[in-house]
Amino acid sequence: MIPEFKQALEEYALARADEQFMLGPRSAEWQGRGPTSAEREVLARIAQDELGHARLWYAWLAEMRGQDPAQYPERPPAEGRCSPLFALPTGDWAFTLARQFLLDAWEVAWSDLALTSPMPRIAELAAKIGADERDHLAQTSTWLKRFGRNAARRRLLQAGFDATWPHTAELFAATELDTWLLDAKVIPDPAMTRQAWLALVDPRLRAAGVFLSEAMSPGGAGGHRFRR
Repeated sequence: MIPEFKQALEEYALARADEQFMLGPRSAEWQGRGPTSAEREVLARIAQDELGHARLWYAWLAEMRGQDPAQYPERPPAEGRCSPLFALPTGDWAFTLARQFLLDAWEVAWSDLALTSPMPRIAELAAKIGADERDHLAQTSTWLKRFGRNAARRRLLQAGFDATWPHTAELFAATELDTWLLDAKVIPDPAMTRQAWLALVDPRLRAAGVFLSEAMSPGGAGGHRFRR
Protein backbone atom coordinates (compact mmCIF):
# COMPACT_ATOMS: atom_id res chain seq x y z
CA MET A 1 0.00 0.00 0.00
CA ILE A 2 1.31 3.45 -0.91
CA PRO A 3 2.41 5.24 2.30
CA GLU A 4 0.34 8.34 1.55
CA PHE A 5 -2.75 6.23 0.93
CA LYS A 6 -2.25 4.35 4.21
CA GLN A 7 -1.77 7.61 6.07
CA ALA A 8 -4.95 8.97 4.52
CA LEU A 9 -6.90 5.91 5.66
CA GLU A 10 -5.52 6.18 9.16
CA GLU A 11 -6.29 9.88 9.45
CA TYR A 12 -9.78 9.37 8.06
CA ALA A 13 -10.52 6.55 10.52
CA LEU A 14 -9.15 8.61 13.40
CA ALA A 15 -11.27 11.63 12.52
CA ARG A 16 -14.43 9.58 12.16
CA ALA A 17 -13.74 7.83 15.47
CA ASP A 18 -13.05 11.06 17.33
CA GLU A 19 -16.26 12.60 16.01
CA GLN A 20 -18.36 9.70 17.27
CA PHE A 21 -16.44 9.64 20.54
CA MET A 22 -17.27 13.32 21.01
CA LEU A 23 -20.96 12.99 20.09
CA GLY A 24 -21.68 10.08 22.46
CA PRO A 25 -21.09 12.04 25.67
CA ARG A 26 -22.99 15.03 24.26
CA SER A 27 -26.09 12.83 23.97
CA ALA A 28 -25.41 11.16 27.32
CA GLU A 29 -25.51 14.52 29.09
CA TRP A 30 -29.30 14.51 28.63
CA GLN A 31 -29.87 11.19 30.39
CA GLY A 32 -30.83 12.83 33.67
CA ARG A 33 -32.63 15.89 32.32
CA GLY A 34 -34.35 15.02 29.05
CA PRO A 35 -37.94 16.24 28.55
CA THR A 36 -39.44 12.81 29.30
CA SER A 37 -38.20 9.49 30.64
CA ALA A 38 -38.78 7.89 27.23
CA GLU A 39 -36.63 10.51 25.50
CA ARG A 40 -33.92 10.12 28.13
CA GLU A 41 -33.85 6.37 27.53
CA VAL A 42 -33.62 6.79 23.77
CA LEU A 43 -30.83 9.34 24.08
CA ALA A 44 -28.94 6.99 26.37
CA ARG A 45 -29.20 4.27 23.72
CA ILE A 46 -28.12 6.69 20.99
CA ALA A 47 -25.13 7.73 23.09
CA GLN A 48 -24.07 4.10 23.50
CA ASP A 49 -24.45 3.50 19.76
CA GLU A 50 -22.26 6.52 18.94
CA LEU A 51 -19.56 5.33 21.34
CA GLY A 52 -19.84 1.88 19.78
CA HIS A 53 -19.26 3.41 16.34
CA ALA A 54 -16.19 5.20 17.70
CA ARG A 55 -14.82 1.89 18.95
CA LEU A 56 -15.32 0.32 15.52
CA TRP A 57 -13.27 3.06 13.86
CA TYR A 58 -10.62 2.99 16.60
CA ALA A 59 -10.33 -0.80 16.26
CA TRP A 60 -9.69 -0.56 12.54
CA LEU A 61 -7.15 2.22 13.05
CA ALA A 62 -5.36 0.12 15.66
CA GLU A 63 -5.22 -2.82 13.25
CA MET A 64 -3.66 -0.65 10.56
CA ARG A 65 -1.08 0.72 12.98
CA GLY A 66 -0.51 -2.40 15.04
CA GLN A 67 -1.46 -0.57 18.23
CA ASP A 68 -3.82 -0.95 21.17
CA PRO A 69 -7.19 0.70 20.37
CA ALA A 70 -7.69 1.59 24.03
CA GLN A 71 -5.04 4.29 23.79
CA TYR A 72 -6.95 6.49 21.35
CA PRO A 73 -9.80 7.70 23.62
CA GLU A 74 -7.19 8.51 26.27
CA ARG A 75 -5.31 10.99 24.07
CA PRO A 76 -5.04 14.62 25.23
CA PRO A 77 -7.98 16.70 23.95
CA ALA A 78 -5.62 18.83 21.86
CA GLU A 79 -4.81 15.77 19.73
CA GLY A 80 -8.43 15.08 18.83
CA ARG A 81 -9.84 15.46 15.32
CA CYS A 82 -13.39 16.68 15.25
CA SER A 83 -15.63 18.74 13.00
CA PRO A 84 -17.08 21.71 14.93
CA LEU A 85 -20.69 20.52 14.96
CA PHE A 86 -19.74 17.45 16.99
CA ALA A 87 -17.75 19.47 19.52
CA LEU A 88 -20.15 22.35 20.23
CA PRO A 89 -21.17 22.47 23.91
CA THR A 90 -24.51 20.97 24.82
CA GLY A 91 -27.24 23.58 24.57
CA ASP A 92 -30.95 23.33 25.27
CA TRP A 93 -33.19 20.52 24.08
CA ALA A 94 -33.99 22.24 20.76
CA PHE A 95 -30.27 22.67 20.01
CA THR A 96 -29.58 19.05 20.96
CA LEU A 97 -32.40 17.81 18.75
CA ALA A 98 -31.26 19.94 15.81
CA ARG A 99 -27.67 18.75 16.04
CA GLN A 100 -28.56 15.11 16.53
CA PHE A 101 -31.02 15.16 13.62
CA LEU A 102 -28.54 16.81 11.23
CA LEU A 103 -25.76 14.40 12.15
CA ASP A 104 -28.04 11.35 12.02
CA ALA A 105 -29.02 12.34 8.48
CA TRP A 106 -25.37 12.87 7.57
CA GLU A 107 -24.42 9.42 8.87
CA VAL A 108 -27.25 7.79 6.93
CA ALA A 109 -26.29 9.60 3.72
CA TRP A 110 -22.61 8.69 4.16
CA SER A 111 -23.36 5.07 5.05
CA ASP A 112 -25.68 4.48 2.11
CA LEU A 113 -23.01 5.69 -0.31
CA ALA A 114 -20.14 3.91 1.46
CA LEU A 115 -21.85 0.52 1.14
CA THR A 116 -20.40 0.27 -2.37
CA SER A 117 -16.84 1.11 -1.32
CA PRO A 118 -14.27 -1.21 -2.94
CA MET A 119 -12.54 -1.35 0.46
CA PRO A 120 -14.35 -4.14 2.36
CA ARG A 121 -13.73 -2.71 5.83
CA ILE A 122 -15.33 0.62 4.95
CA ALA A 123 -18.33 -1.14 3.40
CA GLU A 124 -18.67 -3.28 6.55
CA LEU A 125 -18.50 -0.25 8.80
CA ALA A 126 -21.08 1.51 6.64
CA ALA A 127 -23.47 -1.42 6.96
CA LYS A 128 -23.18 -1.56 10.74
CA ILE A 129 -23.24 2.18 11.35
CA GLY A 130 -25.95 2.80 8.78
CA ALA A 131 -28.34 0.33 10.42
CA ASP A 132 -28.04 2.14 13.75
CA GLU A 133 -28.20 5.61 12.23
CA ARG A 134 -31.37 4.88 10.29
CA ASP A 135 -32.99 4.04 13.64
CA HIS A 136 -31.60 7.25 15.11
CA LEU A 137 -32.88 9.31 12.19
CA ALA A 138 -36.35 7.80 12.46
CA GLN A 139 -36.44 8.73 16.14
CA THR A 140 -35.10 12.28 15.79
CA SER A 141 -37.40 12.88 12.81
CA THR A 142 -40.37 11.91 14.98
CA TRP A 143 -39.22 14.24 17.75
CA LEU A 144 -38.65 17.01 15.22
CA LYS A 145 -42.16 16.76 13.81
CA ARG A 146 -43.74 16.54 17.27
CA PHE A 147 -41.73 19.49 18.58
CA GLY A 148 -42.76 21.60 15.60
CA ARG A 149 -46.48 21.22 16.22
CA ASN A 150 -46.45 23.86 18.95
CA ALA A 151 -45.76 27.45 17.89
CA ALA A 152 -43.67 28.33 20.96
CA ARG A 153 -41.61 25.18 20.68
CA ARG A 154 -41.25 25.68 16.95
CA ARG A 155 -39.58 29.02 17.62
CA LEU A 156 -37.12 27.27 19.94
CA LEU A 157 -36.52 24.64 17.30
CA GLN A 158 -35.89 27.32 14.70
CA ALA A 159 -33.29 28.86 17.03
CA GLY A 160 -31.66 25.44 17.44
CA PHE A 161 -31.26 25.03 13.70
CA ASP A 162 -30.13 28.65 13.31
CA ALA A 163 -27.27 27.80 15.70
CA THR A 164 -26.31 24.42 14.22
CA TRP A 165 -26.87 24.84 10.48
CA PRO A 166 -23.89 27.11 9.71
CA HIS A 167 -21.53 24.41 11.04
CA THR A 168 -22.77 21.75 8.63
CA ALA A 169 -20.59 23.02 5.79
CA GLU A 170 -17.58 21.39 7.45
CA LEU A 171 -19.17 17.95 7.09
CA PHE A 172 -18.73 18.11 3.33
CA ALA A 173 -15.19 19.43 2.98
CA ALA A 174 -12.10 17.27 2.47
CA THR A 175 -8.46 17.45 3.47
CA GLU A 176 -5.56 17.08 1.07
CA LEU A 177 -5.03 13.55 2.37
CA ASP A 178 -8.67 12.68 1.66
CA THR A 179 -7.89 13.19 -2.04
CA TRP A 180 -6.07 9.85 -2.03
CA LEU A 181 -9.21 8.11 -0.82
CA LEU A 182 -11.55 10.05 -3.08
CA ASP A 183 -9.49 9.29 -6.17
CA ALA A 184 -9.68 5.59 -5.32
CA LYS A 185 -13.42 5.95 -4.58
CA VAL A 186 -13.04 4.21 -1.22
CA ILE A 187 -14.99 6.97 0.59
CA PRO A 188 -18.10 8.79 -0.63
CA ASP A 189 -17.70 11.98 -2.62
CA PRO A 190 -18.57 14.95 -0.35
CA ALA A 191 -20.78 16.58 -2.99
CA MET A 192 -22.79 13.39 -3.46
CA THR A 193 -23.03 12.93 0.30
CA ARG A 194 -24.33 16.48 0.68
CA GLN A 195 -26.94 15.93 -2.03
CA ALA A 196 -28.15 12.73 -0.34
CA TRP A 197 -28.11 14.47 3.04
CA LEU A 198 -30.21 17.39 1.80
CA ALA A 199 -32.73 14.95 0.37
CA LEU A 200 -33.16 13.53 3.86
CA VAL A 201 -33.08 16.83 5.73
CA ASP A 202 -35.18 19.19 3.61
CA PRO A 203 -38.59 17.44 3.66
CA ARG A 204 -38.33 16.73 7.39
CA LEU A 205 -37.51 20.34 8.19
CA ARG A 206 -40.42 21.55 6.11
CA ALA A 207 -42.76 19.11 7.85
CA ALA A 208 -41.65 20.51 11.21
CA GLY A 209 -42.12 24.12 10.07
CA VAL A 210 -38.42 24.95 10.16
CA PHE A 211 -37.15 27.21 7.40
CA LEU A 212 -33.59 28.32 6.82
CA SER A 213 -32.53 31.42 4.94
CA GLU A 214 -30.63 31.04 1.70
CA ALA A 215 -27.67 32.75 3.35
CA MET A 216 -27.43 29.87 5.81
CA SER A 217 -27.36 27.15 3.19
CA PRO A 218 -24.34 24.89 3.77
CA GLY A 219 -21.52 25.39 1.28
CA GLY A 220 -18.48 23.42 0.36
CA ALA A 221 -15.81 25.65 1.83
CA GLY A 222 -13.83 25.01 4.95
CA GLY A 223 -11.75 22.20 6.38
CA HIS A 224 -13.02 18.88 7.63
CA ARG A 225 -10.63 18.12 10.47
CA PHE A 226 -10.55 20.46 13.43
CA ARG A 227 -8.85 20.33 16.80
CA ARG A 228 -11.34 20.01 19.59
